[in-house]
Parts: sequence; structure tokens; C-alpha cells
Amino acid sequence: MQVKGHKKPKKIELRQQNGKIKEYFLRDNIIQEEIENQEGNLITQYMYDEVKIELVNRNNLEIFIKDNFTKLFEKAIIKEDEPTQPKLEERLEALESMELERLMSQ
Repeated sequence: MQVKGHKKPKKIELRQQNGKIKEYFLRDNIIQEEIENQEGNLITQYMYDEVKIELVNRNNLEIFIKDNFTKLFEKAIIKEDEPTQPKLEERLEALESMELERLMSQ
């Protein structure tokens, strides 16, 4: 996903830890540019590609990410493009809603 921001992004950033799972944001193709804001002042803006990955925590995880950055980034892009399956709760809510609509239309 293409992202814009005013803060210089880290190439690898740990975002969250949920037990044994760590969530990282990987950023690539970081471009710095000067743009004019509404007041006419020049400000620095960064544009970059960003993906999220979740990995099981283990020793030397960040070294593994650095050594396999390109592969992990490409896999995350493919995963983003895959359609997601709704969770069981979402499916049950949709089914319940459909049944209520059917009953009310009778």
C-alpha cells in the first residue's frame, strides 16, 4: 500500500506484540520530497510502500527480517491482494440479518 507521511519512516518497525506473535510494518521505496503546504511553506513529505507482517517470536527475529526483507515484503503484498475470508462471527451476523429480513418480509 502506498503511504504518505511527514515523519521519516523506519524500514522495519515493530508495531505490536500479542503473545508469541509480533506484528511488523515493512517499508520500501522510501522517497523524500519537499512540498508546499497551504500557507506556502516548504515541508518534507515521505512517500513509501508499506506492508504488515505477523511472525512468530523467536531468537534473532529482526536479523531474519533484515536478511529476508525482499521475500517477506513480496509475500505480504501477495497476501494483501488475496480476498479475506469473513470470521465466523461476521458470517453468523450476516446469516441472522438475512433470516430477520426474510421473516419480516412475509
